[in-house]
Amino acid sequence: MKYEYILETLSILGAKKTKDSANFLKPSLYIKHKETGIKYTVSKIKIIKNKPIVFCYRYYGPKNNKKVYIKLSLKDFNKFSPV
Repeated sequence: MKYEYILETLSILGAKKTKDSANFLKPSLYIKHKETGIKYTVSKIKIIKNKPIVFCYRYYGPKNNKKVYIKLSLKDFNKFSPV
């Protein structure tokens, strides 16, 4: 799959193209870990060595005021589903 094709596809889905990445600006784009049910917000997608890497975060803590970040590679995609 070509880099340009991936960026164009992500752009159609609501991403904003930058120099070397695609940023999703809508806070409602969630993914859910299938096994645990934990939801994450997609914040950025980068193409590194022709493979997509998805950066996500979620809030946690007693007042949901702390963030935890995760980085998903292609092998992790089947562990998540859109919400």
